[in-house]
Amino acid sequence: MTCAGCVASVEKVLRAQAGVNEVNVNLATNTAMVAYDEGAVNEAALKGAVQAAGYDLLIDEAEASATEAEQRQRDQLVALK
Repeated sequence: MTCAGCVASVEKVLRAQAGVNEVNVNLATNTAMVAYDEGAVNEAALKGAVQAAGYDLLIDEAEASATEAEQRQRDQLVALK
């Protein structure tokens, strides 16, 4: 991404995906933080949407694994209640 227009385009594409709750794209760090419902959309779909808009989306596997582990923990806590 090279400008605010790029940021707006990526945000628009990500927000248009079903299940996406929140998007924050940062031009300075060249990152996007996306909060989404894993039951409605997955990382591959988000990456495909961003690529279709002419950009690339690199998934931080370490962050994704941590998020998945946290979700499993929350699910287990809910199941225990």
